[in-house]
Amino acid sequence: MRRSRSLLLPAPSFAAPQHAPLPPVAALAALASLVAKSQRLLLVTGAGISTDSGIPDYRSPNRPAYRPLQHHEFVASERVRRRYWARSFVGFRTMRDARPNAAHAALAALERLGRARAGLITQNVDRLHHRAENSPETRFDARTLAERDIPVQDRFRATSRPR
Repeated sequence: MRRSRSLLLPAPSFAAPQHAPLPPVAALAALASLVAKSQRLLLVTGAGISTDSGIPDYRSPNRPAYRPLQHHEFVASERVRRRYWARSFVGFRTMRDARPNAAHAALAALERLGRARAGLITQNVDRLHHRAENSPETRFDARTLAERDIPVQDRFRATSRPR
């Protein structure tokens, strides 16, 4: 059996393609054309979609450094758990009072028009997609999956069939 001299492969590049950005009007026109032609859009959102609703994203410029609490830290220390719950209590009103913004409404509208049949995936737990009336049948977020006690891979399979 011959052994390879090196098992190391070059790391894949995940950098965005380098090309000139489109002017805003041209970018919107290209996006509108893509949406108009698409039948099964998969919508993916993150914290940035909710900033216009008043929910901070912790990564914007001029924000203090933020390191998310790790599970092992939470379970290992009562002091850490108390701090976590105190901070959650302070931020509760912001989350409770937040309302969906125009971006949430636009994504819900795409779904109602039948364009987003592949679903909506979000890391957010702010429930703004829910409040914007995105369908629970196509919405994949941590809270929805936990409430239904359905593993992510099974949830995706259940909704990925053509309708």
